[in-house]
Amino acid sequence: MTGQAYSGPVSGLTSEFITTTTDSLNVSISTPGWFIHTGSGDDAIAVSSGTNVMDGSTGSNFLTGGSGNDTFFVDDRGPTSDIWSTCNNFHSGDGATVWGVMPSDFTLSWVNAQGANGYTGLTLHATAPGEPTASLTLVGYSSADLTNGKLTVSFGATAATGGVPGSTYMHIQAN
Repeated sequence: MTGQAYSGPVSGLTSEFITTTTDSLNVSISTPGWFIHTGSGDDAIAVSSGTNVMDGSTGSNFLTGGSGNDTFFVDDRGPTSDIWSTCNNFHSGDGATVWGVMPSDFTLSWVNAQGANGYTGLTLHATAPGEPTASLTLVGYSSADLTNGKLTVSFGATAATGGVPGSTYMHIQAN
């Protein structure tokens, strides 16, 4: 499969690869400037450099950032099944956005040393009654990084005039 020209709101992106397949995919990108969204399979996405956005959708996803400033998405706005995304090579300048999650609507639990062998780290579990669980592992990080300045957590909502109208989010920034 090949990518298409990117027409979304994120500056620095030039190409996109979007699919809704239920297949498990391995997507590897060697050029900068990509928006990558895979379907409900258990997916692996790897980028190399520049600004990129990766969204593995539902299932178990292994997302590897490159040398630039990357954004990792977990979209918890009405998923039909659990999400667990592992963010590998998450470093200063990178961010992770968990769409649809606010502390008023979800229980947010942080756990150390979870994830796949060799890729464990600080893991967020966002849970709500009757909703699939959204989990996000930041490889190599621990709960101490939430207070020592390595990670900053914020919450917000997109404006009705830009981005995804009316969407709430939790953002984790690596400093």
